[in-house]
Amino acid sequence: MSAVTYARYELVRTLRSGGHHVFTLALPLVLFAVVTAQNPGDDGRGRPIAFYVMVAMATWGGISAMIDAGARIVAERTGGWNRQLRITPLPAWVFLGAKVGCAYLMAVAVLATLGVAGAVAGVRLPAVDWAGLAALMLLGLLPFAALGVLLGHTMSLDRIGPVGSAVTVAFALVGGSWGAVVPDALARWVPSYWMVRLPEAVPGGWPPLAWAVIGVWTLATTPLAVRACRRDTGRH
Repeated sequence: MSAVTYARYELVRTLRSGGHHVFTLALPLVLFAVVTAQNPGDDGRGRPIAFYVMVAMATWGGISAMIDAGARIVAERTGGWNRQLRITPLPAWVFLGAKVGCAYLMAVAVLATLGVAGAVAGVRLPAVDWAGLAALMLLGLLPFAALGVLLGHTMSLDRIGPVGSAVTVAFALVGGSWGAVVPDALARWVPSYWMVRLPEAVPGGWPPLAWAVIGVWTLATTPLAVRACRRDTGRH
C-alpha cells in the first residue's frame, strides 16, 4: 500500500464517520446560531458579537476534531488494523500523518462552516484577515493534534470516549468557548484561551505570551505523543 493510497483510504473513513461530525461540526454550528440569535448586537466597537461567538465555537470544534483522531487510532488498535499495517512497508509516519492530516481537514471544515455562518450573521473582514484568522487557529491546534495522538496510543476503547470528551470540554471551558468561567490569570496558560481571543488579535497577531504558551504546549505534548506511539508499537 502506498502512502497516497493509505491517505486516500483514511480520508474516506473520516468522511464516513458521521457520528463524530455531529459533535465536531454540527453542535458548534447549532450553538453559534442559538447564541447569536440571542445576542444580535455588537461589542461597542463596531464588531458584531457573532464574530466572537464564531471564533469560540470554531475553537471548540477544532479541538474536538483533533481529539477524534485519537479515537480512530484506538479503534484501529483494538481491531488489530495497526498490527496489519506494521507488517507492510508503510512507514509509521505515514500512518500518523494521515490521522493528523484528516483531523486538520475536519478542523478546516469547521472553520469554513462557521465562517460562512458568521458572514451570514454579519461578520465582515478583509480577505487577508480571514486568512490570518484561519492560519492562527490552525497553529493553535498543534498541541491538540499531539494530544489526540497521545490519547490514541494510551487509552482503551472503553475509555477514549469519556476521556476524549472530558479533555475537549475542559479545554473549551477553561479557554472560554462558552464564556469566561476561569479567571484570566489562570486561563491564559492554556492554548484554547488565545484561540478564543483571536478576534482581539486580528489584525496584528497574537501577543508574545500567546506564542509562548502555544509553543510550550506543543513542545511538551509532541514528544509524549511520539513516545506513546513508539511504546505502543513495540508491544506488538
